[in-house]
Amino acid sequence: MTKNLLAALAFAILPQLASAQAHVELTPSFNSVAQGETFSVLVHGQGFNTTPAGLVVDNFQGGQSVAFSFDASKLELLSVNVDTGWSFRRLPGTINNVAGTLTGMAFLASPALVPQGPDYAFNFATLQFRALDAGDASIAVTGGTFVGRVAGQAAQRVNPTLDTTLVTVTAVVPEPGTAWMLMAGALGLVALGKRRGAVLRD
Repeated sequence: MTKNLLAALAFAILPQLASAQAHVELTPSFNSVAQGETFSVLVHGQGFNTTPAGLVVDNFQGGQSVAFSFDASKLELLSVNVDTGWSFRRLPGTINNVAGTLTGMAFLASPALVPQGPDYAFNFATLQFRALDAGDASIAVTGGTFVGRVAGQAAQRVNPTLDTTLVTVTAVVPEPGTAWMLMAGALGLVALGKRRGAVLRD
């Protein structure tokens, strides 16, 4: 009876234990970009191997309904490419550049993937952005359902911590030569307008 009680308690707290080390991380290709430039953000998982209590994550099946937010006043999301390692299902999700959201991303593998390597990491997807306006722009993972086999129990929710990152968009300042050319052109237009006005009066 004691063994059954302990097993029931372990099963009840398994999702919470599995979440402590797993982390969904966002890594921009550049931390600072100029207006009009494009950059990518790698979405990847770290630490999908064991829980703090030593429970083993035997394999990882993937994520569904994964959602993101971003600063739509400063960034435009151009495309979503789910990593090809997810053989069962790859859904890029729905981009809303007005609201600044990406919803419904999915990446699933069959058979499930076994955590390997020094960081027990998985690449999930790559997001491609264009910088629109100057300032600090935030990008965040806001939710999702992540599932794996933990301590011999299949289809367990792994609730990883979700990352937020900042990208600084810098304003484009015209080069001195370009500025002088623009000013000279404007002055030339003003002089031409005055000359035409004088001809019409004559």
